[in-house]
Amino acid sequence: MNKRLRNRALQVRRLGVEENLWEDNYHRLLRLSWPRFFGLVIITYILMNSFFAFMFAASPGSVTNIQPGDWFSYFAFSVQTMSTIGYGVFSPATHYAHVLVTLEAAIGMFFTALLTGLMFSKFSRASARVVFSENILLTKFNGMPALQLRMGNIRANRVFEGRAKLALLRDEVSSEGERMRRIYDLKLLRNETPIFSLSWTLFHLIDAESPLHGVSLEQMVERNWEFTVAFIGLDQDMSQNIVANNLYTSNHIVRARKFADMVDLQDGVRIIDFSKLHEIEQ
Repeated sequence: MNKRLRNRALQVRRLGVEENLWEDNYHRLLRLSWPRFFGLVIITYILMNSFFAFMFAASPGSVTNIQPGDWFSYFAFSVQTMSTIGYGVFSPATHYAHVLVTLEAAIGMFFTALLTGLMFSKFSRASARVVFSENILLTKFNGMPALQLRMGNIRANRVFEGRAKLALLRDEVSSEGERMRRIYDLKLLRNETPIFSLSWTLFHLIDAESPLHGVSLEQMVERNWEFTVAFIGLDQDMSQNIVANNLYTSNHIVRARKFADMVDLQDGVRIIDFSKLHEIEQ
């Protein structure tokens, strides 16, 4: 499952909740990708200046050195006013223009302050560059059946006190006929690591206490079981907790011996090849 499909699988549609366009805009803007964020800022900036350009143009002669109908010059004057540049070529000539300049200057200050705060918040947010293997392996470990998946830190830094959690998501029907979504924690052979800088392989032993005990891979696929893995750790550079997660369906469980080796040692230097993160040995 590629990243787009995984993100789609994690999306939830909320019904019965009143949606308000003006609520949670701060969180919506923080969640936007940088290209979309800058695109929205540019469009908003152009629309605001275009609005004031039309307002100035509605009163010919309100701005000095601009001929009636020269809309682009009105737009340039609006940009100079909102950004407080003021080259001295254009200036308000009427009370109407002075009122518009006052209003636009105030809006420009608010816009600059909000944009500065949003950009600082987006830059200061700690983000994880943790990648997960495309598949979960159904293999054996010390003679016992086990699930195995791998994750890697592709950022050239260290994450301290990393913790991972693997869970099974499945639909169940109670004895009263009530359908519900149940989550079962899958115990990991090791769920903590003091330093996460290269790769980390997670193991879940399918013993008698495992919710997967006695269940075949075909039955998991038939019942449409899903698996989610979550990671949290302390970023070395930001000194903030970072989180990452991934979602697997039972179709992403494959029978294999192990993942291919991706770490090598050359002249005392560890070299990790992330192109082999998803490779498996049959």
